[in-house]
Amino acid sequence: FEKMTVLNDVNGLTFKKGNADPESLRIINDKAILWSSEGNRNAGINAFIRTATLEGDFSEEITLPNRYLLQEIAYEGPRNNGVFEALSVDYDGKGYWVATELPLLQDGDAPTASQASSKVRIAYIEGKNLKFKKEFAYPLDKVARPGKLEVNGITEILSYDTDKMLVLERSYASGYDDGGNDVKIYSADLSQASDVSAIDRLTDGNYSPVNKKLLLDFNTLRDKLDDGLIDNIEGLTFGPLLSNGKRSLIVISDNNFNAFGKQKTQLLLFEIR
Repeated sequence: FEKMTVLNDVNGLTFKKGNADPESLRIINDKAILWSSEGNRNAGINAFIRTATLEGDFSEEITLPNRYLLQEIAYEGPRNNGVFEALSVDYDGKGYWVATELPLLQDGDAPTASQASSKVRIAYIEGKNLKFKKEFAYPLDKVARPGKLEVNGITEILSYDTDKMLVLERSYASGYDDGGNDVKIYSADLSQASDVSAIDRLTDGNYSPVNKKLLLDFNTLRDKLDDGLIDNIEGLTFGPLLSNGKRSLIVISDNNFNAFGKQKTQLLLFEIR
């Protein structure tokens, strides 16, 4: 590590404890920082997406559609700890993509080990006016195995072509000696999916969801990893070109400060064929 940058609040001050829960960060054209916080529904704190200078000072707040904000109605709005987990700069550099980790409350139930009937929203944000433009419904997998605590959601996205992106899904179930994480990378094709930005409830709408194709199941790598451990993988980015000219892909875990048992900070490097 060579340098640390502190991301400040809108007043240029460091955040008070609990006021931000950063989940994804991207560098825009080597000139600015795009980052997200998923807030805290239980504490009445909204999620946000902001831009900042490379020095960490607040630049601009992206206006969120009302559906992503806390609502007075208990069964509408974002789920706690399930909002803006994933960000990507569009491959052409002209806009941005954001995805929620879990379905909005009005869009259906969160996945369990027995079902995954609801969709999460992947939204496109125009680069010039920083406005949400269109949204697509992405079908999540079921939680990979049962546990007292079960969750599966999108933890990162990475745009690589027109209407195409890599999607990182991380499933977690408590009570397993190997950490309980099951991680997959999908290729998502949005080209034939419906724009659902005008649909208030995805459970009611008639639309075509995003098409996805499995690229990598991390379970196939367990024998190559220390202790066979797949950690809480939540970060995804393209790396530099390798010596053979192929592009690299880097993933990183969010170790949750070891809050749930056996975990580690894990960095994995891949070659893209």
